[in-house]
Amino acid sequence: MQNKQLFLKTAAILAVAVICVFGQNSKIGPFQAGPLTWQIQNSVLTITGEGDMPNYGETGSHAAPWAQYKTQIAVIEIGDEVTSIGSAAFYEHSYTFVVNIGKSVKSIGASAFYNCRFIEGLILPNSVETIGRMAFNNCDFLAGELIIPNSVTLIDDNAFTACSLLTKLTLGSSVETIGKLAFNGCKRLAGDLIIPESVSQIYAGAFFSCGKLTGTLTVPNATIGMEAFGRCGFSSVTLGANVPSIGVGAFYYCNNLTSFNYNCINADYTYDDYEERTDEGLFKGSYNLTQLNIGDGVTNIPGNTFLWCRNIKELDIPASVTEIGSTAFWGWEGLTKITNRAPMPQTIVSEAFKDVNMSNVKLYVSAEALGLYQTTNVWKNFDVAAIGSEVYIMNRVAANKIVSISFAGIENGQINVNLKAGEYVAELYNIQGRLVGNVNINATHGVNATRLKTDNLGNGMFILNVKQAGVSVLKQKIKI
Repeated sequence: MQNKQLFLKTAAILAVAVICVFGQNSKIGPFQAGPLTWQIQNSVLTITGEGDMPNYGETGSHAAPWAQYKTQIAVIEIGDEVTSIGSAAFYEHSYTFVVNIGKSVKSIGASAFYNCRFIEGLILPNSVETIGRMAFNNCDFLAGELIIPNSVTLIDDNAFTACSLLTKLTLGSSVETIGKLAFNGCKRLAGDLIIPESVSQIYAGAFFSCGKLTGTLTVPNATIGMEAFGRCGFSSVTLGANVPSIGVGAFYYCNNLTSFNYNCINADYTYDDYEERTDEGLFKGSYNLTQLNIGDGVTNIPGNTFLWCRNIKELDIPASVTEIGSTAFWGWEGLTKITNRAPMPQTIVSEAFKDVNMSNVKLYVSAEALGLYQTTNVWKNFDVAAIGSEVYIMNRVAANKIVSISFAGIENGQINVNLKAGEYVAELYNIQGRLVGNVNINATHGVNATRLKTDNLGNGMFILNVKQAGVSVLKQKIKI
């Protein structure tokens, strides 16, 4: 806040200085610039005409013709029939505070507003399709919400790097590419970030060091580059089924990240040009991650993907997974339980669980596949048991009497349980872990019929899970 107030005071002083030096009635031009006409009057640069603005160099003889007057320009007005803003057109116009972009501009060239430090706000018209490399780089007084309109398809490299006072970002529905370091160092961007389905490529470091993005991140389809979200503050991340590849360190040192939803059906894990960093995984330094949810439909868990998730205790591998790469789960020091729902053991190497004490980890598999897992390399090193053999009978004390909560059998097509009086939820799962029935129970002391019907389930093994206040009080494998 103190820095912002200092900026405001400085900006106000500079604005007054520009007007005083230049004079309120002074005028330069009009002059031609390609098909356009420009003039400066009362500290306002006005560019009119129909067509594209030429591209310019950053300094010297190739700079824009108005560059020699940049210290006298407080406001830039770009007319409604101008169709592009040329490269370096307003390079280092550090005395400019207001920019109005006409409604026909389709492209904003590279470095167009580079280091225009005191531009306070930006409204992009719905005509803009491309935002060039470094277009608004280091516009560090650009504040508030930035809305990328639905017309934009490309946000190029470093487009908004170090725009450190932006607080909210909304990406339009047509964005396809977010370039390298595009929003790097936008350290006050806050809340959730939703990547549109249209985005196919997020390049390296695109959102690196956006530490106040502390909400949720959703990426439906895009290739994610190296360290794209490194040092962000997200608490939860969801990757969609169609994400094709993820770069090394994509979520590097995301210290607030606790939950990760991985739905990538067949993603690759890529290193770009950083082969020496293959041991870093996606999450190096993100040590608060405690929950990894691998979605149904995922077929491949690439090597190195989930390195160093040392605080995750339980891992559930869906039946769809057929391939697990080397060192996929390296360094999972806190792992105590795996539920592997694949009907056949995946072929993996011991490095997949490198530095995991496998003999101390319970591995639950289907009863039908139990023998296979017990004799297959790597998997046999775990403490293998059948799903549903994990039975918890928890004792409750009431009136100095211990009440046992337990399975009471099946009678007349209903599953019965012994319960203490209270409110419960009974759930029934098939052996693949799919919910096939659930019901609320207002129990009396003693045997209670759950009203979970078995008539239409067919024969087989099922898992009964009874919960009270969201906590499991009974898990029982039953045969119907």
